[in-house]
This record gives sequence, C-alpha cells and structure tokens, in this order.
Amino acid sequence: MISSLELAKLCKVSQGTVDRALHNRKGISKKTREKILEIAKTHGYAPNPAARELITGKSSIVGAAIPQMNSIFFMDLFTEIKEHLRAIGYRFVLAPFADEAELLEILADFSARRYCAAVVVPTQDNMSIPDQLAANMKILSVIAPVQGKNSQFITPDEVATGSLAAEFMAKQGHHNIIHLTYTRNSHAILARTKGFTDKAAELKLHVSVLKELDAEKLLSLIKQHKASAIFCHNDWLALETLRIIEREGIKVPDEISILGVDNSPTFNSLNSDITTIQYPHQWVGKQIAAIINGKKTALKTPILKVIKKRS
Repeated sequence: MISSLELAKLCKVSQGTVDRALHNRKGISKKTREKILEIAKTHGYAPNPAARELITGKSSIVGAAIPQMNSIFFMDLFTEIKEHLRAIGYRFVLAPFADEAELLEILADFSARRYCAAVVVPTQDNMSIPDQLAANMKILSVIAPVQGKNSQFITPDEVATGSLAAEFMAKQGHHNIIHLTYTRNSHAILARTKGFTDKAAELKLHVSVLKELDAEKLLSLIKQHKASAIFCHNDWLALETLRIIEREGIKVPDEISILGVDNSPTFNSLNSDITTIQYPHQWVGKQIAAIINGKKTALKTPILKVIKKRS
C-alpha cells in the first residue's frame, strides 16, 4: 500500500489535488481525477482514516464495552448496534471487561484515543462515570443506567415487557403462574418484575416469585402452586427451566407453559422452542446510531410482541 504523497508523485500532482480527486471535490478536471483514481486503484491506495481524523478533528470510531464475551444476548445486541453504526460510516471497537475498575480503564483508553462515543453495559445501575472520561465522548449505556456527564440510557420500556407477559398468559387461560427471575437489583430485572406483578394483580392472577433457579424449589413450587405457566426473565432461564421440567416427565406445553424474553437471533437458531417476548435489538441499534449521528429527536418506543412457539 502506498501513501498519499507517493500517489501524488506517481500522478505528478500535489497531495491537495490527490485529496480533491479521492473525495470528489471541485478544483480539478475530470481527466485528472480519472487518472488519479485509476493509479490509486492500480497501486492499492487506501486513505488512512487515522490521518484524516487527525486533520479534521473528528473521529468515526465508537468504542463498546461488555461484561462477558460468551453472552449470546450481548453479542447479538452489539452486532445489531455495529451494523447500524457501520451503515452511517462509523467503525466499532469491542472490548470485554471483568469489573468496574477495568471498565473505567477501557473508557479512559477510549477517551485518550478520542473516540466519538462509547456504548457500555455497566456492572451495576447508576454506576458513576468520571467527568474527564466523557468530556469529549458520548457515553451511551444499555441494560443499566449510568450517572455522569454526557451520558444517556438507551432502553425499551421494561415495565411494558412485564405487563405484556401477564396479559399474554391471562389470555392463554393461565391463573396460577410462577415468575422466575434473579436476585440482582438491576433496572431491567426490577422494571420487568414490576410490570408483570402489577398487571397480574390487576388481572387477579395468582403469582409466586422464585428469585433463583433451583430445580428442587422450582418443582416443589409447581406442585404446591398448581402452576400452569412460568414467566422467565429471559430465554436462557426459560431454556434451563424447560430442561428441568422435561427431565421430570412434565409435558410442555400440554401440562405447563413457559414464556421467556429476548428472541436473540443466535439463541433462536440454537433453540426455536421457547415462546418469547421479542427484545427490540433493532430499535436499540437504530436509537444509538441516531444519537451518535447527532439526531435530536428520539425514535418512537417500539411495540412489543410475543413470538408464539412450542412452549
């Protein structure tokens, strides 16, 4: 690969003329432009994005930080975000982290490299981001909110997600329901639980909550509660539940129904049996791309829907 200076020498023109030809600017003849483009193609010339960003003072790189690389949900969500950013000319750099300290180190590195924005999954709700890390970089968080300068939380309406689950189960004729969730006090868990329990109370459904997946406790609760359905916080929890129940010879959905949340593309390709509420991956990607691209008007809240399958 040759430099722009070498390309200019081969074409016997100035670097400014090369730049005008490569970026289709005025000031040169059609013949000169075609000659430069042909020689650039022949010699495999490609503009140096780092050099261009240095000249213009504008970065087209978005950093992303996630707590685990083996989460199908996170990988599918961030793949969607990457594709929407790529469509408007931004590049995407992904980094995993183990704890809050490492996340802050990664954000400091993004900031030092003058990335235009960072998309993060925080370790906990309302994690504090030091002002100096966000002085020249937007911080967009998903799943959990952060506190700090230049930050914004991108999330669908998780209360509505829980509410939809209760409405769907009631319409399916279920009255005794187990809600299987987690002990963590995170935004998504708390809001989804609130939406489900509030709507269930309104519909006069009988709900038992289990905040950890323990096979013995789950099976005991199904028997005591005479449950006909289980609402799981996500599809992975639903899949584990399905395996436990089927090992006991309980037929799904003939004897008990299971509902999850996510419908992550990769998970769905591995197991297409889980009836689930679609998490709006595409909406999150579009929203983040719009904000990074400077749009002031937020996209409309997505309409949630249940994807009916075997369970």
